[in-house]
Amino acid sequence: MKNDPAADPAPSNLERLCNAVEQRDALATEAFTLAFLLQSKEVSSLYFAWVMQIVFDLGKMSPGWQAAFESVYERQSASRRILYRDAMTKLYLRSGDYAIAEKFLAARPELPEELADAMEVYLGLKRYDAAKTVAEICGQKMVHYRDPHSLRILLRTLRRYHRAVEAREYSRWELRHLIESVEGEWQRRIEPRRNAEVA
Repeated sequence: MKNDPAADPAPSNLERLCNAVEQRDALATEAFTLAFLLQSKEVSSLYFAWVMQIVFDLGKMSPGWQAAFESVYERQSASRRILYRDAMTKLYLRSGDYAIAEKFLAARPELPEELADAMEVYLGLKRYDAAKTVAEICGQKMVHYRDPHSLRILLRTLRRYHRAVEAREYSRWELRHLIESVEGEWQRRIEPRRNAEVA
C-alpha cells in the first residue's frame, strides 16, 4: 500500500527553519532562511524582522543577503511596505548606508526604537542639529516611560548623542591645537629671517 502524499505533507521552509534554529544548526538555518525568503509567496513583516535578526545573529549579513531582503520588500504592495520599515532601517544601518536608512525612518520618531534608529542615522550622516532634536525628544520621553527596556534604549540613545558631541568638540580642539602649533612653528622659523632683514 502506497503512502498518500496528502496525508503526510512535506514540511514548509518555515517549519524547517524553525527546526534548524531549535537544533542550533547554523548551516541548515542559513539554507532554510534563504529558501523561506526567496520561495515564500508572502512573508509577514513579523517573520521578515525575525528572519533578518537570525541572519544578523549568524554574522552572515552580506550584499547577497541584503539583496534577498530587498527582494522580499519589493514584492510587497505599496500599502504594506510601511510594516517593513523598521526592519529595512536596521538592514541599512547594519551596512552603514545611512542615506538609504534615512528613507525608512518614521516621519516623526516617537517610540524608543524609532528614536534610537533616527539617532544612529543622523550621527552617521553628521547631522548634529537633527540628532540634537532626537536627543531632546528622548529626554522628554524618559518622563513618560516606566518599563526598563524602553528606558534603557532611551538612555543608550542619549549617551550615544553626548559621546558624539564630545568627540566632535574634541576633534575641533585637536584641530585648533594643530593650527596653533603649525602657526607657532612657522613664526619661530621666519622670526630669525625677519630679524636678519631688519639688521
